[in-house]
Amino acid sequence: MIKTFFVRCISVIALSLPSCSDLENAVTYNNTIMRIIDNSEKHVSAMNTAVNTADYRKAEEICELWEASIDRDIKKIEELGDFHGDTLYQRAVLNGLKGYQKLLPMTIQN
Repeated sequence: MIKTFFVRCISVIALSLPSCSDLENAVTYNNTIMRIIDNSEKHVSAMNTAVNTADYRKAEEICELWEASIDRDIKKIEELGDFHGDTLYQRAVLNGLKGYQKLLPMTIQN
């Protein structure tokens, strides 16, 4: 559910970026953010694989790595800043990452 919401928000925002006057910077900004998002998606895929194969020890390891990684990803997005004063894209990505960040400790405990 969070992943779907996260992907939809990012898609809408990514599609609106090319309308900015500085297309090259918009593409660079978008690509930077997408590389950060892809990092979390790799953890999602790895977690799904571990859970689907009932390898819960591996899932816990992935969750711990993901938790550390997501803290770094949030920091990168915050340091990247807004796009020419427009914070919509940055906030959407931060909200998605922070949503994962809230879920991960619960995943490890259960």
